[in-house]
Amino acid sequence: MEIEAKLIPKIVAWSKSGEPVLNLAGFFPAGEYETVCIIPDYRCLHDQEDLGRIDEYHSSFGRCIPENDFALMLVGDHKAHAALIDGAALRFDVPFYGKCVPASDAVLRTAKKSDSQRPIASLEQQ
Repeated sequence: MEIEAKLIPKIVAWSKSGEPVLNLAGFFPAGEYETVCIIPDYRCLHDQEDLGRIDEYHSSFGRCIPENDFALMLVGDHKAHAALIDGAALRFDVPFYGKCVPASDAVLRTAKKSDSQRPIASLEQQ
């Protein structure tokens, strides 16, 4: 899956659409990924706990998330694929260490608007 070129633009467009839920699981071929994570800035991809063995990390930004960005990480077959989401376009309501859910149940839900009126979403299970 081309996360940066295809999935991230769909997520950002959804955040502006006003729709309350985006079914992320519908974007993944069945069984390709086991886990979906949203990781906030200043954290690193390999900091996520309970993901099991990961042998390879693939991203265009390295392993650590830069300031004011979030990473969407998809994990499958002992490989992690990640792409950045600009925090100026969309913020996520996740703990400081990030949040992961099973890929087959992954949805994004709109959350409250922030003072800056940037959309906020949470990663949840259906």
